[in-house]
Amino acid sequence: MSINKKIFFIAAFSLSISACSNLYILNETGNMPKASKIERITIGETNERAVLQILGSPSTVNNFDTKSYIYMSSKIKSVAFFKPEEIEREVLTISFNKNNVVKKISRLNKQDGQEINITLDKTPTTGKELTAWEQIIGNIGRFNQPLAK
Repeated sequence: MSINKKIFFIAAFSLSISACSNLYILNETGNMPKASKIERITIGETNERAVLQILGSPSTVNNFDTKSYIYMSSKIKSVAFFKPEEIEREVLTISFNKNNVVKKISRLNKQDGQEINITLDKTPTTGKELTAWEQIIGNIGRFNQPLAK
């Protein structure tokens, strides 16, 4: 084997080994305000507008039972082609009463979360399944009807 081929194979081998590093990428996502800003929020005194001015826009807003601002952030570790792993999560919820004044402040982290199993079951629906011909024939005459005056 010539010296040029040996150098080529050594260089190719070195490059392929260097591509298999154990370095990881840490992605930080979300919008978690600093603790010093959160401490400025007082239950029973701070209103919704002041919360927005102090903490900024929330990650999401819950309007179901009571109005709540939710601030979330997480750190996700990615290594090569492996599945990314969430290593840290923070959730801050600020709930307001009917007068838009802070009623409750709660903080959660990754340990407070629960694993949810996704099911692939199908929900039964009422009605009947039509064949392609039944769908085509069933639509004859349904379209291009004159508008009622």
